[in-house]
Amino acid sequence: MKTDQKMTLHRLGALLLALAMTFALAGCGGSEPFDAAGYVDASMKLVTTGDSKALEAYKGDAVVETTEDYDAELEDMVKSVTGSMELSDSNLTLVKDLVKELLGSASYKVGEATEQDDGSFEVPLTIKPLQLNIADAVTKWIKTLDADKINDMDALYGEIFQMMKDAVAKKEYGAEKSYTLTVAKNDDGLYDVTGDGLDTIGEDLFTTDLDDLMG
Repeated sequence: MKTDQKMTLHRLGALLLALAMTFALAGCGGSEPFDAAGYVDASMKLVTTGDSKALEAYKGDAVVETTEDYDAELEDMVKSVTGSMELSDSNLTLVKDLVKELLGSASYKVGEATEQDDGSFEVPLTIKPLQLNIADAVTKWIKTLDADKINDMDALYGEIFQMMKDAVAKKEYGAEKSYTLTVAKNDDGLYDVTGDGLDTIGEDLFTTDLDDLMG
């Protein structure tokens, strides 16, 4: 009888242990939601500064770009600024520094992500566009030009780029703009910012008053 009781107790103990392990595993299996806000913040950090360290933490779960991607985008932006201009090496360096400073001066704030019924996330983002107020400086500068200066196009471009750098250094910002980014899994099962996303926001990081001058 005592032997039967011991066996029953052992079996009961084994059953309780199995149940305890089952509940423990069930608890561990409930993974935390994807940190969509952190992912957007890390992506913005790469876009604006070229720093990819924070973004690397999302590798395997989300689309992760690198510093090399930032460098390639930077080169594309420099080309879009310079176009067909024939610039000296010093002016090319000036333009590259200008673009980096423009991006690095971005003022933004990432809000708290909200998970949607389809498993995607909506992430609020606010931006204060950097204002390049150079119309007055350009107007005064134009009045100083003479025939010799006008014939030296490289020098002219250099002065314009420098005026823009000076405007960036003032760090004057416009009214805050609000956006909502959607972060969802792509066909590869990795989270990514859908739609135009960061590209659209990148275009709104700064404004200039030169349109007022031209208009």
